[in-house]
Amino acid sequence: MKKTLLIGLSLCLAGVVFAADGEKKGANPETPRDETLKKYDKNKDGKLDQSEREALRKDREAEVVKKHDKNGDGKLDASEREAARAERRKAGEDAKPKENK
Repeated sequence: MKKTLLIGLSLCLAGVVFAADGEKKGANPETPRDETLKKYDKNKDGKLDQSEREALRKDREAEVVKKHDKNGDGKLDASEREAARAERRKAGEDAKPKENK
């Protein structure tokens, strides 16, 4: 009887230790939404208001220009915009689940 009780308590203790260890290692990684809110939600209300969305839009636009501005003039011409669109389309297609046929 003591042996069974000892084994049971050991298993419970091991479960508690492993659960606590999982919490320390970040068992709940941040989602992209969480990261966006952390960076742009200046008033910390859990949502982006108009000015916060505008800052997000400007940053994303600057990233696109930096990535696709091949001639270095600081803006996208027609061919650069088309290349950016093609990349977004491809990324969207790659993200779609594949159908099994």
